[in-house]
Amino acid sequence: MFTVLFRILSAILIVSWIPLLLLPKSVITRKLFFHKYYWILLGGLYFTTLFFFGWEINWFSLIMPSIAGIREVFTHENLPLFAWLHMLMANLFFGRWIASDGFKKGYLLFPFLLISVVLGPVGLSLYMVYDLKKQGERERRRARKMVSQSF
Repeated sequence: MFTVLFRILSAILIVSWIPLLLLPKSVITRKLFFHKYYWILLGGLYFTTLFFFGWEINWFSLIMPSIAGIREVFTHENLPLFAWLHMLMANLFFGRWIASDGFKKGYLLFPFLLISVVLGPVGLSLYMVYDLKKQGERERRRARKMVSQSF
């Protein structure tokens, strides 16, 4: 059962990147990724996987971590699978955030989404740097416009 649930959730998370990367501004992509039920479904599958198949893991060892506690957690045979699902879920959420913010501002999204597929936090960080640069450019244009209008 764990294998089936793991494969279903992995497939959903991996396939979800296709419309986000190839058709980021389509109505279908927007309705799918920005609908709460989609994220409730993903979160529910993720929780079910952890709850029913990760109960043997001493998760409390990660709350107040110690070297021995972390070693104990990482010896569990399913931990790499849980870590994989966690990474896929987080990276997809980073991609969703980039898309949501980028749609509003009319930015080019593909490079940041592509990086986020594999390196979620790196793609998000690069997007934020790009956003800061664009904001600075807008402010400089606005300042120049105000100066030129005052003369």
